Amino acid sequence: LRRKRFAELCQTHGFTNHEQPSENLFRILSQHGSSESAFPFFSRGRTQRILLLAEKKTVDRTNAIGLLRYRSGGKNKNTRHLSFCIFIRPGANLPHFQICPESVLHKFIQNFGYQDIDLPNYPEFSKKFLLRGTQPERIVQLFSPTLIQSVENFPGICIEAQGAVILCYKERQSQVDDSFMHFHTQAAQLAGQIFSTAR
Repeated sequence: LRRKRFAELCQTHGFTNHEQPSENLFRILSQHGSSESAFPFFSRGRTQRILLLAEKKTVDRTNAIGLLRYRSGGKNKNTRHLSFCIFIRPGANLPHFQICPESVLHKFIQNFGYQDIDLPNYPEFSKKFLLRGTQPERIVQLFSPTLIQSVENFPGICIEAQGAVILCYKERQSQVDDSFMHFHTQAAQLAGQIFSTAR
């Protein structure tokens, strides 16, 4: 039922639904000089699996949406689901960064050699969100007042970026409904701001 509903949503919104999600995710990232190992998102939890994946391509961009399942915890394992969106703009050169609300820090943020970064002019934002990356000066410049406000207005959003790729994700229930595409619409607006600011 979940796959059927996802396929219907994809058809309505112009996405190509992939029957082999993991293989196609590898293809999408590798075509643009990236890989799953470059993003902490794809290494969290245990028995991780990409359940759903769809793709939309135009001349100058590739978007993908999907659902990931993983298990966390020790004895009392919890199964969690994350909806995610991938936005690729060939030629973009974003600094490596990762941002997540402090409230979900213990679940999603991992170090991966990144430095903690504070935004000097926005101390309240820095208290609410953990921002990490490998090029602090570029990342501070990237986070404009408009982008900061957009992140604050998107409850539960986590973002990872590298080069031509932006990955947005948040925790959700396993069912697929219209909110899935609404998440993509919001995330696409946010990604567009990041790509524009980085020019």
